[in-house]
Amino acid sequence: MAKKFNGTIALDIRDSVPDWEPYAEPKAPEGSPNILYLVIDDTGFGAWEMFGGKIKMPNLDRIAKKGLIYTNFHTTALCSPTRSSLLNGRNATSNGMSCIEEATTGFPGNNGRIPFENAMIPAVLSERGWCTFALGKWHLLPEEEANMAASKRHWPLGRGFERYYGFLGGETDQWYPDLVYDNHLIEPPYGPDMEDTENGYHLSKDLVDKAISFIQDTTAIAPNKPWMMYFSPGANHAPHQIWPQKILDYEYNTILDYSDNPKDVSFEITSVFSEGYEKYREDVLAKMKELGIFGDEVTEPSKINPHGEGELAQDNPDHTKIEGVPEGKKWPQTDWVRPWDGLEKQEKALFVRMAEIYAAFSTYTDEQIGRLLDFLEETGQMDNTIIIAVADNGASAEGGPNGSVNENLFFNDVPDDFDKNFALLQDLGTLKTYNHYPSGWAWGFDTPFKYWKRWSGYEGGAATPFMICGPGIKESRVADTGIRKQYIHAVDLVPTLYEMCGVEPPDVVKGYTQNPIEGISFAYTFDPQYAQPEYQFAYKLSDEQKPKDEQGKPKKVRETQFYSMLGTRGVWYKGWHANTVHAPAPSDWSNFEKDIWELYCMDGDEEVTYSRR
Repeated sequence: MAKKFNGTIALDIRDSVPDWEPYAEPKAPEGSPNILYLVIDDTGFGAWEMFGGKIKMPNLDRIAKKGLIYTNFHTTALCSPTRSSLLNGRNATSNGMSCIEEATTGFPGNNGRIPFENAMIPAVLSERGWCTFALGKWHLLPEEEANMAASKRHWPLGRGFERYYGFLGGETDQWYPDLVYDNHLIEPPYGPDMEDTENGYHLSKDLVDKAISFIQDTTAIAPNKPWMMYFSPGANHAPHQIWPQKILDYEYNTILDYSDNPKDVSFEITSVFSEGYEKYREDVLAKMKELGIFGDEVTEPSKINPHGEGELAQDNPDHTKIEGVPEGKKWPQTDWVRPWDGLEKQEKALFVRMAEIYAAFSTYTDEQIGRLLDFLEETGQMDNTIIIAVADNGASAEGGPNGSVNENLFFNDVPDDFDKNFALLQDLGTLKTYNHYPSGWAWGFDTPFKYWKRWSGYEGGAATPFMICGPGIKESRVADTGIRKQYIHAVDLVPTLYEMCGVEPPDVVKGYTQNPIEGISFAYTFDPQYAQPEYQFAYKLSDEQKPKDEQGKPKKVRETQFYSMLGTRGVWYKGWHANTVHAPAPSDWSNFEKDIWELYCMDGDEEVTYSRR
């Protein structure tokens, strides 16, 4: 932000008057809040305990208890696109990020290079006196620029962050990650130890250690200077890696195996997940209703394989009779669920252990985030910190119907072999596997919705947990249930943060004239009245009921949002949602003009599901 020189320049410096203001370091207004932006990977709506799930997240629950839970939050259903929107308030297609970086196609909406005309929030805040840090997963630069010889323009430090520690790609090994520190590659500071859960290396722990040190480095010199931290651990993306001992520590089971009889898999009957993913959905929906997340408008969770893909998998190997499949095409062999009651005992045991590993991985990462929250409490920074906790898309089905000990098989459309997987049951989560649970658990962790990550037209792909706390929110939290049901989207977070920080989005950032922000602030929902049923659907409010700007005029509220991902499509408009029955890539279905469209009423006013071509 260039400022005019207001001094006096004379022929003799002794007659001149200096003006240091144009050259001074930017200073944020006194009392400006910190921002802790927690972005968790591959987590379904029905996974975490504060949303009714069975995965213990006591530290993220601290955020929920201090602030607000949003039950109608939506993403793009895939990581890179959602993350681009979370950081600059524009739709993924406007960011050139309509798919992940590994699947760019060289078109304006999908080139993998976010325009500098769509500045990220750290670039804006750093010009206004905030320190800016990024830790963990980036996944916002093209593959060909993720090397030391390439331009660093799209690395975190090129997009407004002043410090970075993490990994540039979409996933990494939790024991031996591909680490980058600022703009250079480094090795992990120490190694893993499968026998030592306290002192052995794990990426989640390392990231929190570095996060605390980044804040300490700043506050030791400028204790009142605000900071923004984007913290995105490898969890809960595959590989799901954690010490198996943590399954016992977090009480997901009481025993790991029977060492005197390796073939004895009866440990599964004492597991939290022993009854399988279909029963899990029933239990979690009941808990959701108890918590007030859903009311009577949701009577039961959606059934597995809703378009017939499961039942026809055996009778019709070519999958040509499943609803929506074009002539000559097949339903993807990895995108369906095996019914729990049809599984053999060993299959159930393997699937249970995969869920336990995932849950322990999640809870361990939550435990590490708890250390960061404790640090903020101990240093007196918590009350002036806006904390967001969000997942970038729904649960992942990339393990396929049989689960996987090597997730890379999915990306090559290769189904897993059960016998090979079962042979590694006791090694799941360790150095020997790169594992991912079966698609049935994705269906379970996305309770009560259909489908999963990549399926942007269905809630299972797009709807995720979201929580926020901080200055201006705590007071409203104690006045109501703490649950908000207004429809919001990933693009809405940045304009909300700007409003909370008192920042007017600039017209120019680092010389680039800015494109309009496409998100809409939902800060108005912090008011306790928006917990009331009559205020739940903002698009139905009269002008008198709508939130007002400083001039007393009704503010804009979200009324529509489109979805497009890997061939899937959908659109939400004032409570109605239309979507295509179209399996995402690598389905290779094409025939978009022949897609079946489904229509849903999402606000409970009408009982309707309508399908047509």
